[in-house]
Amino acid sequence: MKEPWIELRNVSFQYAGAHEMALKNINLTINRGEKVLVLGANSSGKTTFIRLLMDRLGELGTVSGDVIRHEEETTVVDATHLEHFLNDETARIAQTSILDQNIHDFYTSEMNEETLKRLSPGEQAIFYFLKSLNTTQNVFLFDEPLKNVSPHMGEVFVDTIDDLHQTLKATIIISEHHLEEMMYRPIDRVFVMSDGRVVFDGTLESLLRQNLLTSLGIREPLYITALRYAGYPTESVINIANVKHIFGPNMRQIIQSWINTVPSFVYPKPGPVLVETNNLSYAYPNDATRGVKKASVTIREGEMISVCGDNGSGKTTLGYLLSGIIQPTEGEIVWQGTPLDENNLEIFKRQVPFVRHSRSRMNISGTAINYLTSIFERFDYHPEGEIDVINQALKQVNLEHQGDQPVNLMSFVEQRRLALAGALVRDPKLLIIEAPTEGQDFEHFREIMNYIYQLNEELGLTILITTHDIEAMLEFTRRTLVMARGHIIADETPVKVTTSPYLIQQSALRGTSLNSFAQRIDLMDPYTFIQKFMDYDREVQRLN
Repeated sequence: MKEPWIELRNVSFQYAGAHEMALKNINLTINRGEKVLVLGANSSGKTTFIRLLMDRLGELGTVSGDVIRHEEETTVVDATHLEHFLNDETARIAQTSILDQNIHDFYTSEMNEETLKRLSPGEQAIFYFLKSLNTTQNVFLFDEPLKNVSPHMGEVFVDTIDDLHQTLKATIIISEHHLEEMMYRPIDRVFVMSDGRVVFDGTLESLLRQNLLTSLGIREPLYITALRYAGYPTESVINIANVKHIFGPNMRQIIQSWINTVPSFVYPKPGPVLVETNNLSYAYPNDATRGVKKASVTIREGEMISVCGDNGSGKTTLGYLLSGIIQPTEGEIVWQGTPLDENNLEIFKRQVPFVRHSRSRMNISGTAINYLTSIFERFDYHPEGEIDVINQALKQVNLEHQGDQPVNLMSFVEQRRLALAGALVRDPKLLIIEAPTEGQDFEHFREIMNYIYQLNEELGLTILITTHDIEAMLEFTRRTLVMARGHIIADETPVKVTTSPYLIQQSALRGTSLNSFAQRIDLMDPYTFIQKFMDYDREVQRLN
C-alpha cells in the first residue's frame, strides 16, 4: 500500500500584493518513493508549487486549503539553495555506491575557489549538492536543475538523481520545462502546470499520447512531433516514452512515406569571405586550461553558424576575439580582406557586436530609446538620421511601439530583443550572440530564435551563436564549429555533429532523439530525415 508524503486539498496561494492567484485549487497526493516531474512553461506556477511543498511560502503570501504533511523524519534538499552547503562543515561527499565512478571522481576532486568559478552555475549547484548528500535524507526537491548546465552535465545530474531514487528509495520531485532531457531516465508520474493549475496528473506514457504540451509552451520530444507530422496514431505506439524501444505497426513505412513528401529546404549560398582567422590564440594569465589555441576558421557573408563545446572549451573566448573585445596573443584576424590592426580595429568593433547572455534582467531606469542612443555615443557613431536608425532597429525586433517604455519594466524576452536592437543600431556585419536560448521555455525559445533567424534571412546578416542547445543548432544554423580544450576540432553540419558519438562526447552535447528514433525504426537515411524534420518543424512553428 502506498504511503503518502504530502496531501493537498483545494490548495491555493496568492503572493502578497499580487492581483492573481499563483496556485489555484490544487488537489493531489504525492506518495513516498515516487519520482515526480513537474512540467510547466515560465510563469506556469511550478516554482511556487515547489516552494509550497518545501513549506517556504508562509511569509510570502496567503495559503488557503489543507496541506497535510507526513514527514516525521524527512529532510528536504532544495537544488536552488545549494550554495548554502559550501561552508557547511558537516557536508560530506556522497557514497561511491550512489554515483557513477567517473562522476564521483570528478566531484570528489579538490576544487579551489578559482576552479569552482570556471564551472557554470548549474555545475556548481550539482557540485554543492553532491557534497551535501547524506544517505539519511529521503526527500529531494529541485527547481529547474538543468537550467544552466551543458547537455552532458544534465545527463550526469539525471543519472545521479535516478541513482538516489533507486538506491535510497527516495522521494524525488523535479520542476522543469526540459521534458526530453528528463526522459533520459524513468519517471513515475508527471504533473503539468499552467496558469497556477495542475492540468495533467498521470503517467508519462499517457501524457505523450495527448497533443497537449505544445499549446502549454512545452516542447514535446522531437520524435513524438515527427510521429504527429507523419500522421501516425499515437494510440498505436508501443513504448512511446522510450525511443530506444519504441514500436508500432508499419511505423517505418509511414515515416518514410512522409519524409518523401517533404521537399528539401534550399538555403541561399553564402557570400564573399567576411572574416577569417589564422592560427588565432589567446591565453588567459595564470590559467593554461582556458582560452583559444591555433583556431583557423573562415566565415562568409550571410552564414548562420553555431559554436558548441563544453564549459571552458573556448566558445566565449572565440566570440570575444571575433568581436574585438580582447586581442589575440598569437595569430591574426583578417576582416573583409584586410588584416586587423590599430587602423581598422575601432570600426571592426562597432560592426561585430557581441550580445552577452544574461541570466538576470536589465536594471536600467531609462527608456528603450535612451538605451539605444547611449550605444551611439559609446561607439562615437552618429550617422545622418540617428532616430530613424533607432526606430528601424526597434521595428526589426518587434519593439517599435515600446521605444518610450522604461527598460526595467520590460519582460525578460523583451529585454533580450532590446539587446539585439542595441546590436543592430551599430550597423553590424557580423552578430555574435552568447547562449540565446539558455534557461528559456519552448515559447520563449521559439520567439527569440525566430527573431534571430529573421535577421539572418531577411537582412542577410551574418550570425554566430554559442550554444549547448541542439534544437537551436539543428533547426536554425547550417554549420557548427565544435570546440574542445581551446581548439576547433570540427567544422561540420549540425546534423553530423549531433549524430557523431565522438563529437557529442567532445562537445558535452547529448544525442538527438531523432537519430535514436531513425535507428530504432531502421530508416534508410537518418541524416535526411533529421534535416528535413528540423526544416519542416521550423517553418511550421514560424507560421503558428
